[in-house]
Amino acid sequence: MTQSEQTTILFTAFEPSGDTLAAAAARELAARGGSIRLVGLGGGEMAEAGVEMLAQTTREAAMGFGAVSEIMRIKRLVDLVDQWIEENSPDVVVAVDSPAANFHVCKVARKHRCKVAHLAAPQLWGWAPWRIRKMRRLTDHVMCLLPFDPAW
Repeated sequence: MTQSEQTTILFTAFEPSGDTLAAAAARELAARGGSIRLVGLGGGEMAEAGVEMLAQTTREAAMGFGAVSEIMRIKRLVDLVDQWIEENSPDVVVAVDSPAANFHVCKVARKHRCKVAHLAAPQLWGWAPWRIRKMRRLTDHVMCLLPFDPAW
């Protein structure tokens, strides 16, 4: 089987909760069979679910003021994704939660004309409703978990 006959999905999770969500999605995709290559940034749960890991990203997740120190680490990871997408042309990039990091990933994916899905709608309704315009621009599809997310 050639690589072109294989569906390639890149998951990007930057928090432990995203690792859990991506791992569940990966297990379900694998159970459905077919020729799927699952690649990702994430943690141990994704690796256990059979995702080929590009980098460990969930051990050092930070929020608030601690996130300021994460800027260079996130930039290096986004650069890694940029290069990987250039070389591998995935069929879809699935950004999992964490808009602070994943919006940068989505922008890179768009640059390469990749389809972008977001797993778990970011809590725009709770803390940043103005980001909805950015989400619309950077995402083709949002997989919502909460019953009121689709209305957003």
